[in-house]
Amino acid sequence: MLKPFEGRDVVRCSVRLPRAAASLRAALDAAPVELHHDDVVYVLLKATVIGVGYPKAEKDVEVLTREYTLSATFGTLVEETDVSKALDNARRRIEDAQGVQRLPVPDDET
Repeated sequence: MLKPFEGRDVVRCSVRLPRAAASLRAALDAAPVELHHDDVVYVLLKATVIGVGYPKAEKDVEVLTREYTLSATFGTLVEETDVSKALDNARRRIEDAQGVQRLPVPDDET
């Protein structure tokens, strides 16, 4: 739960990532890759919070979004196997927050 700001409820978070592409440049210069349309890549970024703002969450409603501006300082492409556990955990947290319920699956089924 997010804390109210200036007497208004804060109902969501968002992120702005200026310089994300620029932060990848050194890694891609050191190890160029050939990517093609529709390729899926995984990007790892190091970033510093440089701003926190509270824009309105919706046009006609008096609730706010907590918006972070992150300055990406370094990045690299990573293999799916290196991040799959973290992505699976994030997906489960999102589904839990949305009320998605999973059916148990026996260990020998996928």
